[in-house]
Amino acid sequence: MLDYITAKNEVNAEGKHIGRVREDEYQDIQLVIRDADSVEKAIDNYIKPEEMTGTEQWSCEELNKKVDAIKGLKFKTLPYLLMLHLKRFDYDPETWNRIKLGNKVSFPFELDLSKYVDTTQDDDQHPYKYELFSVLIHSGNSNGGHYYVYIKRFDDGKWYNLNDQNVTEITQDEVKQMYGGDDNDPLKAKFRAMGGSTNAYMLVYRRIHPDNKTTVSDDLIDQELKDEIELENEEYKKEQQKREQLLQMIYLKCTCFDNTFNIHINRKNTIRDACQQVLDIIKDQYMDVEKYGINDCRMRDFNPVKNQPGREFHMDTIIEELSLPQHKMIYMDLKDPNQEFQPIVEKMHVWLFKFDHNNPDEEIRYEKLHINVKSNFGELQHQINQIYKDALPVQHLGVLKYINYNMGETISLNQMHASTPIESEIKENDILCVEYLDDPSIDISRAKQYLQDKAHRVIVHYNKPNSDQYLEQAQVDDREPLSSLRNVIADQLQLHPNEFRICEKRFKKPIRDDQQTISKVNELMNHMQVHIELGDALQLGQYLIKIYLYHPSARFENHDSNDLNAMVTAAPKVSNSDNLKVLYGRQKEFIELGKVIFHQDEKLSEFKSRLELLFKDATLPDGITLKSELMRLRVKNAIMMTSTLHQSDESMKVNLNNFLVDDRQLAIQVLNQPEVLTDKDRIVYLYRWHPSTWTFGPRCELIINKDKIHTSFDLKRLICNQIPEMFPGCEHPDKDIGFSVAPNSLGDWNHGDVALLNFDFESQNVFAPPFQIREGHF
Repeated sequence: MLDYITAKNEVNAEGKHIGRVREDEYQDIQLVIRDADSVEKAIDNYIKPEEMTGTEQWSCEELNKKVDAIKGLKFKTLPYLLMLHLKRFDYDPETWNRIKLGNKVSFPFELDLSKYVDTTQDDDQHPYKYELFSVLIHSGNSNGGHYYVYIKRFDDGKWYNLNDQNVTEITQDEVKQMYGGDDNDPLKAKFRAMGGSTNAYMLVYRRIHPDNKTTVSDDLIDQELKDEIELENEEYKKEQQKREQLLQMIYLKCTCFDNTFNIHINRKNTIRDACQQVLDIIKDQYMDVEKYGINDCRMRDFNPVKNQPGREFHMDTIIEELSLPQHKMIYMDLKDPNQEFQPIVEKMHVWLFKFDHNNPDEEIRYEKLHINVKSNFGELQHQINQIYKDALPVQHLGVLKYINYNMGETISLNQMHASTPIESEIKENDILCVEYLDDPSIDISRAKQYLQDKAHRVIVHYNKPNSDQYLEQAQVDDREPLSSLRNVIADQLQLHPNEFRICEKRFKKPIRDDQQTISKVNELMNHMQVHIELGDALQLGQYLIKIYLYHPSARFENHDSNDLNAMVTAAPKVSNSDNLKVLYGRQKEFIELGKVIFHQDEKLSEFKSRLELLFKDATLPDGITLKSELMRLRVKNAIMMTSTLHQSDESMKVNLNNFLVDDRQLAIQVLNQPEVLTDKDRIVYLYRWHPSTWTFGPRCELIINKDKIHTSFDLKRLICNQIPEMFPGCEHPDKDIGFSVAPNSLGDWNHGDVALLNFDFESQNVFAPPFQIREGHF
């Protein structure tokens, strides 16, 4: 590669441009891809000449001065194997972090680089055309990841994915997926990496030449390399066989003689082999078992929960056929050589309870019944009769089986023939309900409907209005609508159904939509408590909110303003410990007026007029009268006020930004004169901090218009113009005033915050990061 610099306007005595040329060696070509969408574009950028002018002039030793020059690279020749390194790892100056570039960079499968070679320096007359045969891939991010490679066979042109020990054939389209780029493409889903990207990192090309070989003869491979490969292959085969053997092995835990023995056996072996292995272990530990032989053993399944053996395994069964999991527990029976094994009786447990027609609500008493799995329905009936005797004779016995206990759903087993095996209908731990029927074959079960109704029965605990004692009860069917619960409570409280609200207990939020099914209301599960309060019931689209009057310790005083309205609140003298209370206001500055229902489609102007009527007789502080045109409605959040509802002709839904929930709080600010706010206006609070006394001055409210205030300098000038008494005599607000978002505690106040908000870049917007002044900020 030729690295050259040529003076633009300087020539030597022979009339040639003065410059220098240096030949560099390289192993790969490192291509910058940040602003390139293809390999060809990246190569063009790589060799693109660079002008050295102005402060970047070339210091020419031959002329002993700095001159304008052109600097660049040329290829004198290109190698047989060409490696292109795509520089995907880069540095982000904005975040000061190392990053990985995931942008799309296409690469050709045939690459013609003839135009890039200086043929005057090259004796090779063949064109520099290359074919792609290897793509190194990185999957991950700048902190790490995984490398693997796609390689093409020269004999048949097929591509393969070599990923660790896995080799799979792939298509050329899958190779193209490594261009990178659109990670939203569903075709790239399998190539995505967690928190990063998967794309080409290095490309390897071979020059197309008539003498190229498609295969490599063994004679060309060094014998020492052949021996090393053969040795590695033998070791690999041994390791593979060892892994396969381990995969075929299974660990079993066998219980015998009240002890547990661990065996490790091949899955291809039989149960007989497992018995022999356990028998050998036992004979090594116990002296009196020499008499037992393999024909005196029997292997069975074992249930550790019930601590009992189960079915028998046939001695000639291959273990693999049983699909036993690792560390499965089994059980081995031993018998004396001159005896026979006892027949195995498999049992299961079911639960019974008797339904009393005369007293259906009595407490259920369950009986645990052990039954033979192979028994029939007639034998089950006799077992049940043994428990309940004459109360349930066989000829009058009705049997129901639960299929969904929580929903009370059952099926009748009375149609089963006495000889029908029970295992076809009854499973372990099933629940059976038994009852007396005059004729089980035709009589309708009274228990079936009752159990279903009982499962849907919900008992709700509630309070009497204006009481916090939840001593009342209402019983309803959860398949009924919410209105049925309302009617039951109304009858018990002797109220009209529309005179009260049903609320969830914790936050007293109303439960609306009386037509929804009780089972779908999370707050109305069995034995849950609900809160009853007097007031109109809510319909769909209606919401219940609390209204407060914002009444600080002193009335606002208007200050003349051409564009904006500024108001000052006089703060009382306080001690240092009360500074933050002064800063964020006190809860007593809000007077609760009551709860109000509004509809989401109601206009703000209509809502204000309704508030004026609702609270016209309310007890208000002296001198305060609520008039709709002098109301400013603010969202109240704890002891602070945030966003303002100002779009009079829009709905409440629009004014609340679609954030419609019950129990929201709104505060009314009473103004001295009507105002018109826009979407660009933001209301903030200001205090002056006095470091000498460690106190805050009076609280001031300021309306800032985003179209008129941009930088921190703009805001400082506005403060001095609109509230001159805050900084009397301040002639240079840009230099003399600093401001910061108020701290949560005085110990948290960071001087860096003040420096940040005084950042003297005129382009910085105080409403955007890093300032982010929001409505309601202090």
